[in-house]
Amino acid sequence: DPVLGRELFLGAAGFAHDGPACSACHSAGSAGDFSALPATLGPDLADAALSAAELAAAVGEHQASVAAASYSTHSLTPDEVAALAAFLDVSAADDPASLGDAVALTAGGILILLLTATSLVAADRRDRSKATP
Repeated sequence: DPVLGRELFLGAAGFAHDGPACSACHSAGSAGDFSALPATLGPDLADAALSAAELAAAVGEHQASVAAASYSTHSLTPDEVAALAAFLDVSAADDPASLGDAVALTAGGILILLLTATSLVAADRRDRSKATP
């Protein structure tokens, strides 16, 4: 359930075993409401593309290292992991930042083509004006 996953990620819904919201350290592209200052302690998870099993393994590794004090007694339930994975999957697919990158690259390519064509036309006109007495 991506809606529950979003709520868990942002802290709008609490985890069964308490623990901080994912958004305390991570952002998820623009799918979450990160209007103030996006969390930067951990990586942006919008493009993580993790299955529920991979997310469970990553959270397990995370719990054993970076945030061991916070998560040692606050493990996530399988349903919470599945909901978070569904949310991250949706946030990756709907992330306008990815779309914005594609649009920017396309616009950049078009701009280069237009500048090249303009330059060629201008050069052709200069050559014709020099050839005409």
